[in-house]
Amino acid sequence: MSAFAQRGLALLAGAALLAGCGFGVPGLFVGQADIEVREIGRSLYCNTGDDQPRVTLLPDPQAVLDWQAARGITLAGGEALSQTSYALVELGARPTGGYGLAVARAAVLRGEVAVLSATFLSPPAGSIRTQALSSPCVLVQLPRGRYTRVDVEDQSGTVRASGGKPEPPAPAPAPAAPGPGASPGETPPPAAPASGAPVS
Repeated sequence: MSAFAQRGLALLAGAALLAGCGFGVPGLFVGQADIEVREIGRSLYCNTGDDQPRVTLLPDPQAVLDWQAARGITLAGGEALSQTSYALVELGARPTGGYGLAVARAAVLRGEVAVLSATFLSPPAGSIRTQALSSPCVLVQLPRGRYTRVDVEDQSGTVRASGGKPEPPAPAPAPAAPGPGASPGETPPPAAPASGAPVS
């Protein structure tokens, strides 16, 4: 075999090895690794606004605390949170009790996407259930690493939710522009009293 052919085979073997290890040309090969997540907290009443499953990637403990404050619930105190990323998985609003959500410890990392496995629970037909709105959610801690998205697969392997970091709050509206003829920083004069109204 010629030296040129031997070099070509060596390059191909190296590329295959890099692909198997999760490295290589960005966008061409995607590495995959098994990871383990840890449940930090859960609630049956997470004040979810709609009935769709969702997942939110919370990049640090402060993001967890901000999410909890916005929803008015507590899944974990600050002392229980490590400096790593978290995933908040929500089942969605349900009309009664009897619904639940369980996230498996075993997960997969595909590139920078954490893929969680979850079991979505519904009450059996005809069962007695509480007649109160519920919205189950589970907070899980991700291992240290870089994440851009979290996918949640159900027990059949179907992706039920996919999400990234929460959207930043909308900026406050700018103050109204002064009327025509007003100088910058000038306060417009008060409106004249209506005809016949007493002037103080």
